[in-house]
Amino acid sequence: MSKKVGSWQAVGALVAHYRKHARLTQEQFAEAASVHVDTVGSIEQGRLALQPDRAEQFDELLGTKGALALLVERMPVREKVVQFAQSLVDHEQEAVSFLSYETQLFAGLLQTKDYCRATFDSRYPALGTETAEQWVNARMERQLLWQRDRPPVGHFILEESILRRQVGSPEVMRDQFRQILAYTEPLHMSFQIMPMDRMPHAGLAGPMTLLETGTNALSTWKYSAPASSSRILTRSATITTNMECCGHRRTRPVIDGIRQAWLLDSVAAQGPRPTVMIPPPRGTACTAGHHPAA
Repeated sequence: MSKKVGSWQAVGALVAHYRKHARLTQEQFAEAASVHVDTVGSIEQGRLALQPDRAEQFDELLGTKGALALLVERMPVREKVVQFAQSLVDHEQEAVSFLSYETQLFAGLLQTKDYCRATFDSRYPALGTETAEQWVNARMERQLLWQRDRPPVGHFILEESILRRQVGSPEVMRDQFRQILAYTEPLHMSFQIMPMDRMPHAGLAGPMTLLETGTNALSTWKYSAPASSSRILTRSATITTNMECCGHRRTRPVIDGIRQAWLLDSVAAQGPRPTVMIPPPRGTACTAGHHPAA
């Protein structure tokens, strides 16, 4: 049994204990909490994580003096994410640098809450509301790593099509573009946008993230995420090949810094399909924002 399932089973068992101590059936408790009885059952069996606001509500209904809310608050972030991403989260918390190549969506560590929620709303089959909110909150908590006293270095290569693909409403997209623009300001963050008409293209195999962890001796990890699964690779030969691949992408002609900033400003103001055509890029690679220190 996985650690994640075990942790939420323990939380659920405590909910069931307090409910029974209050002499309430699942049906009575569900009615008092204005939730479906299946939701109560899923929480008590550990299939559904107890969300912070729900924990506070349960504490009030059961008279448990904040015990459930405190337990959920202290739950490690890895326990709040889908099981196949837990290895990634473990390494993220120790990372000193990220090199990310994205093809379909903005990286989870860059997403606004509304953009993140819209990506989960697009899943098929659909997620339940409680599960979707759990995943959204977990992703927002992962982003706290950028607020460390010594945050990791982040370099993100984004396919231009990500800017064109509307996820959620136009306002959701504008807020997402504004957040990306804000992320170009810190010295430890940098971005490149890969035009859709560039060939040869070293990234046709799909998205990936390379993470470096450690302080004295650096270890490099590769994370790739096909649908509903993920892989952490540690073999040195594979990592070296993927680092060379990402290095090739970074040196390919991309939208230069001025046009890149203009493009982001345009889509932030007008939505993902600006009416003004982008002049073809020319010159060599240049990132928006600042290059991280070597």
